[in-house]
Amino acid sequence: MENASKALIIAGAILISIILISIGIMVIQSGQQLVSEAEQSMDEQTLLAYNTKYTNYIGKQRGSTIRTLVQQVQSNNASNADLLISVEYGGQTYTNQEVTNVISLINSSSTYEVSVEYSPAGRVNQIKIQ
Repeated sequence: MENASKALIIAGAILISIILISIGIMVIQSGQQLVSEAEQSMDEQTLLAYNTKYTNYIGKQRGSTIRTLVQQVQSNNASNADLLISVEYGGQTYTNQEVTNVISLINSSSTYEVSVEYSPAGRVNQIKIQ
């Protein structure tokens, strides 16, 4: 009888250990999910901040404002070779460092219509000036 009660105590201890380990694993998994969601949210915030630099110019803008926009694109292209933005103006598309040529074509006192195009990842990759 003594052996049977010891066996039941050991079996109970093993069962409790398994339950505690399972609860620990569940807690760790839910924590990892929260971290993953936070990282994704941060990526969305970074994308929004990146796009806002250019989407603020959508609509009718004065030529002087367009020049500022093109200078921002030029700065972006110089510092982010993997995130190049092209500018379409007058039926021609300017890429990389050619963007600087657009500045001399813009009349400061004229009004232009600005629109943007997005990459499949949701990032601004082209600015159209008409």
